[in-house]
Amino acid sequence: MGFVGSKSDTSLFLRRLGTDLLLVLIYVDDIIITGNNSRSVTRLIQELGREFSLKIFSPLHYFSGMEYHRTPSGLFLSQQKYICDLLL
Repeated sequence: MGFVGSKSDTSLFLRRLGTDLLLVLIYVDDIIITGNNSRSVTRLIQELGREFSLKIFSPLHYFSGMEYHRTPSGLFLSQQKYICDLLL
């Protein structure tokens, strides 16, 4: 599929086609797929769906102990839920 493993994270794979960049992060049985072109992301998900049984949960809210919240100014990351779960 043309992905290259990241040198800094063995769970991260990247594919660059022209100006399009796709990122795939794999953790156990969860996958985050993102990129700078939504059509390329959709095509990749469709391509994977032809080969594998996928359950698509979007948009991203919680992954690997991190909460993700979209705001008008960007993305807010928090570990509040993870910390609360540890304390209870």
